[in-house]
Amino acid sequence: CRMELAGSAADALLPLLFCEQELYQRLVHELLEKEQNPTVKSRLALAFHNLTSSNNLSSTLDRPNRQKFRKNLRVFLGEVSGFMQIK
Repeated sequence: CRMELAGSAADALLPLLFCEQELYQRLVHELLEKEQNPTVKSRLALAFHNLTSSNNLSSTLDRPNRQKFRKNLRVFLGEVSGFMQIK
């Protein structure tokens, strides 16, 4: 994943997460269920949780909230890429 694209990806992803919350939750659940390594599964679950809840993220698309989500996505990508390569 190229980190310089994270901001643009976050700007596109945040509205989709708000519009399709149920679909997003199902997708996360399916990804977690497929993970065989319990440690990776736990870390991945925490990373997904933090993606949508860290930095007092709210359900608005205003500029401050988009900036918070961009930061959350960069952290998420950094964390996940670090431990997913261990597999």
